[in-house]
Amino acid sequence: MVSSKLPSVAAALSLAASTLATSIVYPLYYYPDDGCSAWSGFLPAITAYPQVTFYFIVNPDSGPGTISTDDSTYTGCIAKLRPSGSTNTVLLGYVDTAYGSKSTSAVATEVSTYANWPSSYHMDGIFFDDVEATSALQSYYSTITANAKTHSVLKYVTLNPGTTPLSSYYSFADFIMSAETYYSGFSVSSLTISSSSPADQQFVILHDGPTDPPAAMINSLATAGIKAIYITDKPASNPYAATMDNYNTFVADVAATV
Repeated sequence: MVSSKLPSVAAALSLAASTLATSIVYPLYYYPDDGCSAWSGFLPAITAYPQVTFYFIVNPDSGPGTISTDDSTYTGCIAKLRPSGSTNTVLLGYVDTAYGSKSTSAVATEVSTYANWPSSYHMDGIFFDDVEATSALQSYYSTITANAKTHSVLKYVTLNPGTTPLSSYYSFADFIMSAETYYSGFSVSSLTISSSSPADQQFVILHDGPTDPPAAMINSLATAGIKAIYITDKPASNPYAATMDNYNTFVADVAATV
């Protein structure tokens, strides 16, 4: 399977070589705590690296929950994801699609909740998780994506199948998480990169990585033109429960590819 993808990757690399990745995708799946102390490990990097775009996946309660009315600590910390004067963050509201089993109306309700959050901590788009990117469900995902974009504040829709989707999904999604997997078993050559599966629409997350951020892998993903990446040392059992060790080194390595 991998070898059949090599020609398309090789052809795409020559086109993408001058468009290195400048972005980080960060699953924000844990509570900030008082004073945003649990988020203090990554917040300073936003202003320290203005050349890097940070895509933060905001996930209060496997969806929007009721934080807009119930939790001023959380909403106050979301606002800190947009430091004054900074324009390098994109906030994506998390919605679980349950592999297409959640009704489109239920999905639309969660999307509307995010869209109606106040401007001080508004979302810029939606992150649809647990995506089954098959031909049978393409109409479902196309519909919920189109619905999300009826909200003027939601400019980006990301789908997360965690693996290679049908290329037709790229025609309606802005970004797709084409790999969410173990670091040790991953190779850039396993990605499908072509004119119909563009690298600059792909996110890649690797967990169970080394404690020291792997500069060679970061550079390989950047050279391939992948839009946004995250490589954490945290284990698959709960990879997004805390900021990765050596986060600032990771961000510096991504910034070095610019």
